[in-house]
Amino acid sequence: MSSPTSHIHVIKKAYVRGCLILMGMGERGWGSGSMCHQTDHKTHNKQTEGGHQMSKLSSWELPQLREGLVRAISDSDGVSYPWYGNTTETVTIVGPTSKPSRFIVSMNDNFYPSVTWAVPVSESNTPLLTNIKRDQSFTTWLVALNTTSREKILLHTIKWRMRVDIVVDPSLPLGSRAKLVGRLYQDQPRVLTRMEPIPHNAMGKPNANDAQVLMWRPRRGPPLVVIPPK
Repeated sequence: MSSPTSHIHVIKKAYVRGCLILMGMGERGWGSGSMCHQTDHKTHNKQTEGGHQMSKLSSWELPQLREGLVRAISDSDGVSYPWYGNTTETVTIVGPTSKPSRFIVSMNDNFYPSVTWAVPVSESNTPLLTNIKRDQSFTTWLVALNTTSREKILLHTIKWRMRVDIVVDPSLPLGSRAKLVGRLYQDQPRVLTRMEPIPHNAMGKPNANDAQVLMWRPRRGPPLVVIPPK
């Protein structure tokens, strides 16, 4: 966790690796790889102002998930739909093949979100950030996809979750303002024994980065959209 003058950064990493073994294939044009979707998204940044402890929240939110309109939103890189990415996350299998073949696909999820020290709707740069909470849930599928017919074969369903709770004291020197008070270690990804279907809407646009909005929720008054979806 670093502490520049205007933002605090929260680093999250997740790594999922899968192996495919094919005993023979008669059709051409199969792609296999990982599709990752967000199924729950809660982020709250608490700003406390003045001696009266006026608490206010800013938060990155996915309105479609928040309002229950969809069950999941694609976490694709925004280019490689429906795949998470197009490097180690996918492999193209060209048939016909007559002998066993082994392929490795992996998904390495890293993000580096910035949280402002100050109130996002204020012209003041006074640091008021006192708490950061993140609770995000993801489902990743290992999938074989026929590039011609678009037939899907679900191979594995993997669930994982990231939870962070950080307290911040803006009065302390830079580099020592933030302290992790939540769990030291995240739960390991779980490979489900039963396959879950992929929500149809999560196979394409929008991805989570484009669908999210930055909200400002004051203690009094209506919430305000600070950054709309793309």
